[in-house]
Amino acid sequence: MPVDDTHCHPLGDKDAHTTVDGFIERIALSAFPGPAYFPEGVYVKYMLKEHYIARVETITDELFEQDLPYAELRDRFVARVRDALDGTGNFGKRSVGMKSYLLPDIGVIHPIHDDAPAAVSWEEFKRTRQAKYTDRTEPNQRGKVLRERLLTLALEECLERDMPMQFHTGDGEAPYVTLRNQHPYYLEELARFDKAGLLRMCRAVCWMKRKRCKQRG
Repeated sequence: MPVDDTHCHPLGDKDAHTTVDGFIERIALSAFPGPAYFPEGVYVKYMLKEHYIARVETITDELFEQDLPYAELRDRFVARVRDALDGTGNFGKRSVGMKSYLLPDIGVIHPIHDDAPAAVSWEEFKRTRQAKYTDRTEPNQRGKVLRERLLTLALEECLERDMPMQFHTGDGEAPYVTLRNQHPYYLEELARFDKAGLLRMCRAVCWMKRKRCKQRG
């Protein structure tokens, strides 16, 4: 069975006949008592196995903590993406694609092909990243254009290699994400991936909690 997620639920041959509680324990990762079965750190390795997919936010979260000029931030990000897709940049492994969790944060995503608005967004993000907030959704909007630009660059790299980009959609993970932002329709402009009047349609996989929908251009 082809698997395109970044983890596998811990199912084995003994789960062919199970109870309701046992089924929930295996399917709901948050309910699975990992420490009771695996030493520290082994559970994650067990789930990953050979499904190496580089996550965009793993790269951006580290870079966003630094005080870099925009051009250097962009170049470091692209270098990390290329290393993950072509070399050993994904925790010592070569990736077979990428994954993004940006949709639950910002909602509608547009491809950004111009560096100028992203540079402005980066400066705004640096000024506000430590600022207090009253609306729980407000921090997710900080650096929105910047994050869209970097995601666009990652998609360009995937498109060049005919590799998929997986997007988390559907439901789940509240209160840390905004549930209303997770509709796959919000990826319409990204799926079209227009540039200079050309409809390119990148290879995208939308991961939903209840079902998966695939689009292949």
